[in-house]
Amino acid sequence: MPDLATHLLVPYFLNRGLKLKLFLIMLWGAVLPDLLSRVPGFFTDMGIRWFFFAFHTPFATFFMCYGLSQLFHQKIRRQAFLAMALGALIHYMLDLLQFTEANFNILLFPFSMRTVNIGVIWPEDSLYFLPPGLAALAVMLLYDRLIKRKAIIS
Repeated sequence: MPDLATHLLVPYFLNRGLKLKLFLIMLWGAVLPDLLSRVPGFFTDMGIRWFFFAFHTPFATFFMCYGLSQLFHQKIRRQAFLAMALGALIHYMLDLLQFTEANFNILLFPFSMRTVNIGVIWPEDSLYFLPPGLAALAVMLLYDRLIKRKAIIS
């Protein structure tokens, strides 16, 4: 699977064009499937770990996004849900791109337990994109900071 940094960088770069108001909520949605399934799996034994893998499905993520969106003020609940769902969709699209032997992309759960992947990159290949991605992020943040400084001075 792509690492969490990649799951955060791709939505960040997409948001440069989209300019979403609830961008941080979209970032939360982009890592939500891994936080729900992988993190609890680190702290449990193998028998219980399989239970948490069900949370790395669009079906479970949809309900988690809906439930978490209810924590927001009523005026922005719908936008919060859509932002989280968009982040999760980006997450699943990135996961679909990978080859893997132990594939847990059960996209049609609970209707099918068949795993799905397109197989463009190996899971560890996302680490090769991480240094250039972080460098591009640093350049963009520096550029934004210089533009804001120029606007303040002018």
